[in-house]
Amino acid sequence: MSKEMLKSQIDLMNALLKIMAQTEYPSITVSQICHVAGYNRGTFYQNYSSKDELLHDTIDTKLQDMFKILKKPTYSISKQGLNNTYEHLSLYNLLIYVKENYTFFKTVIEDKHIIGFRAKIFLNYQNYLQEMLLNPIENPNKDSDLDKIYYVYSAAASMGIITFWINQGLKQSPEYLISQFLAIVYQRPHDLIIGNFPFKHIKTKGRKEKDPRILRTQKSLSNSLIQLMDDYKYSEIKVNGILEHAHYNRSTFYSHYKSKDDLFLETVMDFVEEMIKSIRKVNDDQSIGYNSPLINFFTYIYENSKLLEVIGKNNQVPGFYHKIYQGLVDFLCEELNGRFDYDIEIYSNYLASTLLGVISLWVYEDLKYSPRFMAKVFKLYLSKLPKESDVNLSMIKAYTKV
Repeated sequence: MSKEMLKSQIDLMNALLKIMAQTEYPSITVSQICHVAGYNRGTFYQNYSSKDELLHDTIDTKLQDMFKILKKPTYSISKQGLNNTYEHLSLYNLLIYVKENYTFFKTVIEDKHIIGFRAKIFLNYQNYLQEMLLNPIENPNKDSDLDKIYYVYSAAASMGIITFWINQGLKQSPEYLISQFLAIVYQRPHDLIIGNFPFKHIKTKGRKEKDPRILRTQKSLSNSLIQLMDDYKYSEIKVNGILEHAHYNRSTFYSHYKSKDDLFLETVMDFVEEMIKSIRKVNDDQSIGYNSPLINFFTYIYENSKLLEVIGKNNQVPGFYHKIYQGLVDFLCEELNGRFDYDIEIYSNYLASTLLGVISLWVYEDLKYSPRFMAKVFKLYLSKLPKESDVNLSMIKAYTKV
């Protein structure tokens, strides 16, 4: 590639990022990008076939730069005499890169029309961890699936911290985030989710009781949408197709919903509401802990996996991940308020992200393990102490006092 072409591509990428900071992606035109970059349309199409190709090139370039930095650490913590002791815990370096490129990360995460960015950064970070962490857990049978789940768990933990920080507008310092992260990793404050003490007597916030006939109609429409999503992209599905599949007329649909998106949002809200109820549910199973919330959670996912399956296949669905993620975060914050010594919001994002990361892999691999097995494995990961080769333990003890 010539220097001139490389420069024009960089200029076009920077122009796109500048516009995206103020305008939603679908509204951006090639002409706008060219105007901001100072090029004509001919130059644009010499480099890119479309706006989407430019977007994906921009995202890939940013992620490549980020992981080059992670693999060759150039940052160190200059606090309490801990310089150059942080090379094996890459989250700090990742936070610094996010801070230096905040506009980019904020834009691509907040714009609901940009599909797949979260998955890209997650996969890249997971691959990075696989290179860095050898023998991540005690695994005498050399079960590669256990290692794979752990890498997903670890990547999801970091992504939860980053998501929280970006949503907060980088209000906290990287050092503060690291202190909380290390407290979670090293001191393992997971009594609530593993069932060592009961949940508060808080009734899950449900919606008004509905007439059974209304519930049947809404459930039928919701099921039809999910079944259609198994065969078609979300954007291709029309209200008429849902009605034909469910055998209802348009007046029935619009007496319940304003649009297809409204139906989908209601479907997701129902899923989240029942998921939270399942976690709170008390049972007598003592094999994992008092309430066995992890067994309840994984059992609910197992029994209601169809929605997650079609979402995994159908990569064009707006807001699905965020709704489930935020539902878990809100639930955890409510439960932990007043009974937790760490930053509740950071911990809730950490735990919500790890749960979603692990169930996403589980569903993607056709639920090959039982809910009980997944609960035990997740508890194992929560309880795993860091090895000295992964994290400098003296640094942990210092940082958890910040």
